[in-house]
Amino acid sequence: TKFAYRLLAFHVYDRAPVGSAAEFGGSDVGHGVIDWAALTPAVMVAGAKHLIIEHDNPADDHRFATRSIAALKGYLGEGA
Repeated sequence: TKFAYRLLAFHVYDRAPVGSAAEFGGSDVGHGVIDWAALTPAVMVAGAKHLIIEHDNPADDHRFATRSIAALKGYLGEGA
């Protein structure tokens, strides 16, 4: 893409379904409403070197990190 050399890191965030009170509207990446299976290839084509997973206030940090990383690896392949 035109700006691929400038896009080194992407912040990756997922949202819980509307009306869900769980964790202030956030979700583990790949377990919310955002279609990361479709978005991840576009992020990589854009030149991402780093994916920074985010959640404003997860109830369980370890669960959030573990599930989010596993989901992204599933979309990117095990070499990710």
